Amino acid sequence: MGAAVVLIALLPWLDRSPVKSIRYRGPIFKIAVVLFIISFIGLGILGAMAATPSRTFIARALSAIYFLFFLAMPIYSKLDPTKPVPERNHEYWQTKSDVLRVHRHYINRRIPVCNQCLMRAAK
Repeated sequence: MGAAVVLIALLPWLDRSPVKSIRYRGPIFKIAVVLFIISFIGLGILGAMAATPSRTFIARALSAIYFLFFLAMPIYSKLDPTKPVPERNHEYWQTKSDVLRVHRHYINRRIPVCNQCLMRAAK
């Protein structure tokens, strides 16, 4: 059980992917996550049941999948193709925050930005 906690703590160093969001990751990582979730839930269910030889065999197989998710992560996260991450438009958000700072009455009324303020900021 201690090894499972240590592997989760080492996760930032095990992941070799250039992207961090699952939205831009490839199919290998998504399949690995699904297998990890199935093994996690299965181990939780089997841990609450009485031990039998068949349940012990299934628990060992699910434990192997659980640990392989972490131990094989440097390999499959490096080999998995990723989608390009779009560039963020920081200028838009900077302009919007400047407008909000000037017009505090809109913040008090919980209206994010009025159309007139956006038109003035765009000029």
